[in-house]
Order: sequence, then C-alpha cells, then structure tokens
Amino acid sequence: MTRTARRPVPSLALVAALAIPTGAAAGLWTPVSCPPADAARYAEARQRIVEAKPGDEEHVPYPYPQTARHAVADFLHTYRQMVTNDAGRMPADDRRFFERLEEGRLRAVVATVANWTPVRCARDRRIDFYFLVRFFDRRTGREVLRGAARDSGHVGVLVHLDDRPEEDAPILQVPVPVLSEARATARARLGRPVTGAQLVTAWGNVHCDELMPCVALRAGDSIYLLHRDELWRIADERPFESVREHYRSRAATEAFHRRLSKGQERLVSVGGDAIAKLVPVDR
Repeated sequence: MTRTARRPVPSLALVAALAIPTGAAAGLWTPVSCPPADAARYAEARQRIVEAKPGDEEHVPYPYPQTARHAVADFLHTYRQMVTNDAGRMPADDRRFFERLEEGRLRAVVATVANWTPVRCARDRRIDFYFLVRFFDRRTGREVLRGAARDSGHVGVLVHLDDRPEEDAPILQVPVPVLSEARATARARLGRPVTGAQLVTAWGNVHCDELMPCVALRAGDSIYLLHRDELWRIADERPFESVREHYRSRAATEAFHRRLSKGQERLVSVGGDAIAKLVPVDR
C-alpha cells in the first residue's frame, strides 16, 4: 500500500531556503553524457513523475523543482511519506523533527550537487543532480538533519544529526564545501583562473557522496577535483575506463576492487559508464 502524508507539508514560511538558479540544473556539467539511445526511455520516466497524482507512489508537489523552496517542499513531502506508517505514526526522531519544523524552529539551506556516479544514467531513469538539503536550528545554529533528494524531488538519503556529539557524527566534521573558497584554493594552487566550480558526487576511492560532496572545476582544458584539501586532476587518458567492463565477471570485479582498496591510484567516476584516474596536484 502506498503511504500518503497524514498532515500537510509545513508552511514554507517556516523554511528560509537559499535561492538556487531558476532552472535548478543551470550551469551543472559532467565529463561524460548519458547515451543518446536512452533519451526516449528517460523522457518517459520523467513524464510519469510529472503526471503522477496525489496518492501515486511517485507524486511530489513540484516535480523536478526549479527553486529552493519547491525543492524543500518536495523533500518534506517524500520524507514524511517514507517515515509515516499506515496508522499515521512515525519514529521518535522524525516526529521530533517535524514538530520543530512546524514550530518555526528550523531553517533550511539548499544546494545542487552534480551527479557523476554511474547511476546518473541508470536503466530506469536519469538523475543529473541531487538537491543537498540541510536543516539548522535557528537558535543554536546547529545542523540537525542533512539529506539528498534526486532532481525529481524525491528523497534518496537523509541522516539525523541532532543531539549527537561530533565524534559520533563524522559528517559534522566534514564541512560542505563553499564554492567561492574552493575556487580561491584551486586558483592559488594552480596559478591560473578556474571556472565551472560545482559540488559533485562521484563513485570511486575518493569520498564524494551526496551528503559530503567534493568540488569539480575546470582550468583551461583540464578538469580538477577538490576533496577537502586535496586537489586532483583528471588524467588525460582517453577513452575513460568502463565501469561496466570492470563488472563483467567475478574475476574482473575482484581485480578492480583490489585496485580501489590498495589506494595506490585514485579512481573516480565521471558520469555514465566512465571512470577516470586522478593525478595529484602538488601544493
């Protein structure tokens, strides 16, 4: 049975979300595009979400939201559906979150994260980016919840951070990158202008997930990845390695996982079926 929200989404007047560009994907980029042959299938999947009605599993108030406020509305709608059972009850942590939200005690901050993982070009749908949605206590300034929603508005993952000491919540120890600071760091390290700075989630043995993203930038014809204080350049080798080829057999998969785990080389997905080597940039 499809779960439906038992209470309306809280008034967006309670949510002070940062503005994102009109057209949420504006300016986002990826080194590798999805295969053109899959475009029709992706268009059908998108249309199903756009046309979903209240009560349908894929329904959101604002399909493929174009503003931060609409992204927050979709996030809260699908979050409530995820945690509300058929009797209208939810776990204590989630109930406390919604109570504080409805009391106007929380504010939300929204950012977009480009999706460079292999699931960007999944079989059933295309996910170009995620909304990184973070809720803060207005009084203390402490982050109480962090989550990521697909570009369609549906929540993919979230974590409660309230009442956890930092040593028990590693996510709190890794600040979300500030793009202006990332640009300044990369420009100083490279000694030349950089463009196209964006938050990015990628797969590999450099940790860049939806909740703790890295920063991707361009300088000239090169692409760079900033992970905390480490700056990497995507190697010039073309074509990129195929993720699918590394999983064609058990032996190939085991050999690939050994490469990842040894850490002697850094690998990162760059969209679709592609994975690239990273070259460290000296300080």
